[in-house]
Amino acid sequence: MAALTGSAVGDIGILLFSLLVAVYLYYVNKFTYWKRRGVMTPKPIPLFGNFLMPMLQKRSPGQILQDVYKAGEGQPYVGFYIFGRPAIVIRDPDIIKHILVKDFNIFADRHASTSKSDTLGAQNLFILNGEPWKYLRMKLSPTFTSGRMKKMFPLVTNCATELVDHLLDNFGEKEPVEVKETTAKYATDVISTCAFGIGSNSLKDPKADFRKFGKKIFHFTWFRTLEILGLFFVPSLMSFLHGRFFSKDATEFLRKAFWDVIDYRESNKIVREDFLNLLIQLKNTGHIEGSETEEKNGLKEDKSSSLFEFSGDNLVAQPAIFFTAGFETNATTMSFTLYELALQPQLQKRLRTEIAEVMNKTNRSPTYEDVMNMKYLGMVVSETLRKYPPLPLLDRICLQDYNVPGSDLIIEKNTPVFIALLGLHRDPEYYPDPEFYDPQRFEEESKRLQKPFTYLPFGDGPHNCIGRRFGLMAVKTALVHILYQFEVKPCKDTPIPLVMSTRASVLATVSGIPLIFTRSKA
Repeated sequence: MAALTGSAVGDIGILLFSLLVAVYLYYVNKFTYWKRRGVMTPKPIPLFGNFLMPMLQKRSPGQILQDVYKAGEGQPYVGFYIFGRPAIVIRDPDIIKHILVKDFNIFADRHASTSKSDTLGAQNLFILNGEPWKYLRMKLSPTFTSGRMKKMFPLVTNCATELVDHLLDNFGEKEPVEVKETTAKYATDVISTCAFGIGSNSLKDPKADFRKFGKKIFHFTWFRTLEILGLFFVPSLMSFLHGRFFSKDATEFLRKAFWDVIDYRESNKIVREDFLNLLIQLKNTGHIEGSETEEKNGLKEDKSSSLFEFSGDNLVAQPAIFFTAGFETNATTMSFTLYELALQPQLQKRLRTEIAEVMNKTNRSPTYEDVMNMKYLGMVVSETLRKYPPLPLLDRICLQDYNVPGSDLIIEKNTPVFIALLGLHRDPEYYPDPEFYDPQRFEEESKRLQKPFTYLPFGDGPHNCIGRRFGLMAVKTALVHILYQFEVKPCKDTPIPLVMSTRASVLATVSGIPLIFTRSKA
């Protein structure tokens, strides 16, 4: 019996060894994909490819693509492996232009995807692909025109005024302000009032529901980090593992908040100049008043029912993604801007002088145009978005075999294609001394010399960020009101340099960013 048992154990051992050898050889063959095509790639690790560090949560999605970008220095593109799947990072700005604009039809879809059971995650403008995305994009575009922004501007200004009041009422001149959390509360109030028509009161109430669920969405536990990695890099696993962009309780909260407000407005015939009012028009009439409704992009109005219905969770998904994508990106842009200005007081002084001139001339009531036309403010925010792009990557999927312009390389159908914004924005070839924060890079003459498609914080082409105007309005309005009232300075606990999170999908720091807000004497 012992002999039989020993024999069986030996057979099992041989079988397992053979299996491991087979798997190893399989992946060794897989990992010659790019080499056979003459494409440089960082050395892959068996089974994981170039994806071990993200799986260990030692590098975030943006950081791993930045690493791949740097590994391909001097190359127009660099290959890498998501486990055994070949993917590619495009480095050359001219090729990036083809992918985002000239050959958009071949790269029209994002690679990111979520589980179909995550109805809010699957049916929003960020995740949808194909004709439904095109139709939805066409329908929602009129909600983000400069004219619509002007109408929403008073709502944003009210939130900025409440932010300043909050700082005045709750912090002394020697007490540090945690700007990450404070700006997140402001951004939450802005999005909730403009997207859901609800005053979330996050600045006044630390337990406000919108802030609580916003925190939860971007609280990167071990499992949550894996979900986001799956969303961007291994979307085929999202349905299998029931991965979600929106958790079940967040879905329930957002769904209830949305429909409660709609029912109240419609029953009381309330009209308000916000995003929700425009969605109500889409729900009831299929189009937004004052916008064009004729055939666009080859899509006719009578195809709406087969492409996308503005009802149920389809409707809720739009303000849900607007809320999620908006408050975190706006908050990080504001906090990084205040941090850099605190470290370079000469830059802050120049910006505060520009702000004071406009505020004094307008009796502290600047218009939308006043804020958006501040030149140095625009340069400062642009430099923040260069050094700290909130979403540090762009993702596409190749829809058919594609011959890369100027080369013999064929990107095969279904290959994931990425643009590493952290790598591109911090490439010394395009931005000398890239770690140094210098708004002069965006002075008019410097901008004219800037290589096209090396600055893409909002993407470019038909898939560019639809909320660009809104985000810039929210960020700039807050900065104007803050810096008119306060001078911002570092304190002993201010992290220098910043240490970035290796888990977050958006660019984020490991710790907070405490700064001192000293009341202006102007």
